[in-house]
Amino acid sequence: DNDQEDPCAGVDCSDHGTCALHDNNPICACDPGYFPVGLSCFEDLVQDPCTGITCSGHGSCQLEAEQPSCVCEEGYHPEGFECRENDVQNPCDGVTCSGFGSCVVDDEQPGCLCIDGYHAEGLSCVPDASDACQEVTCGGHGSCQVQEGNPACICDPGYHPIGLTCVLDQTAQDGPVWFVHASDCHFGESATAAMLTSILIDEIVTVLQPAATFMTGDNTDGGATLSWLSYRNSIGDEVPGYPNYFEVPGNHDVKNDNIPNFEQYSQAGQAGAGLYGESIINSPAGRIRALRANTADSSTNIINIAGFFGAAQAGELLALPTPSDIVHSLIVAHHPMTGLEKLRLGGDSMQQLIDHSGAMLYLSGHVHHTALDWLNTTLNVTADSVGKSNPTSYALVSLDTTGPAAKFIPLTQNSTWPVALITQPANADLAKDNPYAAAFPAGQANVLVRTIAFSPSAVSSVEVQVDTVAWLPMDFMGDHVWQLAITAPANPGNRTIQIRATSPEGTATDEISITVSP
Repeated sequence: DNDQEDPCAGVDCSDHGTCALHDNNPICACDPGYFPVGLSCFEDLVQDPCTGITCSGHGSCQLEAEQPSCVCEEGYHPEGFECRENDVQNPCDGVTCSGFGSCVVDDEQPGCLCIDGYHAEGLSCVPDASDACQEVTCGGHGSCQVQEGNPACICDPGYHPIGLTCVLDQTAQDGPVWFVHASDCHFGESATAAMLTSILIDEIVTVLQPAATFMTGDNTDGGATLSWLSYRNSIGDEVPGYPNYFEVPGNHDVKNDNIPNFEQYSQAGQAGAGLYGESIINSPAGRIRALRANTADSSTNIINIAGFFGAAQAGELLALPTPSDIVHSLIVAHHPMTGLEKLRLGGDSMQQLIDHSGAMLYLSGHVHHTALDWLNTTLNVTADSVGKSNPTSYALVSLDTTGPAAKFIPLTQNSTWPVALITQPANADLAKDNPYAAAFPAGQANVLVRTIAFSPSAVSSVEVQVDTVAWLPMDFMGDHVWQLAITAPANPGNRTIQIRATSPEGTATDEISITVSP
């Protein structure tokens, strides 16, 4: 049957595109003025986001901060993109109290009577503040204070906070800083999200001890309260505090106007960081600047699927002054900047932000498959889905003095150890044409090879090999870092550097390519 053999059979791309195969899967290459959503092509709504919004015939659509909203006639009130008639007999109509209380009428005004453990804020029931500082010692060099409902360390002079520990101030080290990057858990829809997210936090992050862990959106499938509560339960109490762990919103997180749930239940939201902004991360290599972008910045779901980076948000992020002591910058967002499903609306503004910030990394998700691409000198690392892709993985990403490095590591029920990544020299084959890769003269001495390696039982040794010569033991520098100065091969051309890390759990390898010039 030819229909069964042709994956494009029956795919018409809404009559506004052509079906093509990518990795033997059907995709839509859409006509100009249209963008793909699954196997359909939708018309770009850049010129008029109010197109198709009727406000139920009892109001008009107007733009506020470039986003559509309904301004309703007298006697009607807006609910999403509909104008609903006011119910003077029942002021509690439509008031849910976040699902944690019941609406009561007092002096003809609605209010919330919340269950134990919650209190009313406006027409929502939010969790009572607990003793968040209980058992937080700040490493014995500071005191814990509750800020925006979360514990934070106020450190003694000469110390600074990293997570909930105060560490000794020191000059930034000449060494790598690394991150864990995952995406698209889709709690509320994925059957494996809870298990894999727990493994990521309890096993992977605990062992890798990254400077920060980033979840790049679609943490839930629809932003519902129960989905967020399941997410919170899976990341557990041991999850690093903000900004050493945070999420950015994806289009599924803000579906059905569920922005308040992101702000209430995400790590970033609970820290008062909002949907976007700037986060400063302390690391042994120095202070890292992470710009958090909301690329689902519209109240219209179909726009958010394609990605929307609003001008108002872009202007705010561009206006942020860059601290003088920053050693690295990166951008964290949901929609990628490359590929068939790259950020559609506001992409030029995002590229301007990337260039202006000097970000070496752009971390994203959304497409449920992995990708590494260059945006000039910025590495776009697109993670697949923790909850919906098969197989699934997380990205280990590093920044060193010779630029970025990245690899995708399987995320399964049984974690594989050890894990290792060469952080320098720059890999000439990273995303094909690495702008940071330099050629080494034949026979050059003191070419520094640096590796990070991890295992629950500690890595016992790391060795390096150039082409097929003998393996050489690398020196342990502390804090998961190994390095050795080698001599470049005498023969010009493309050469391979390989490392192998050994621990009681087994052996792991990593490999890069360098160019040797005559």
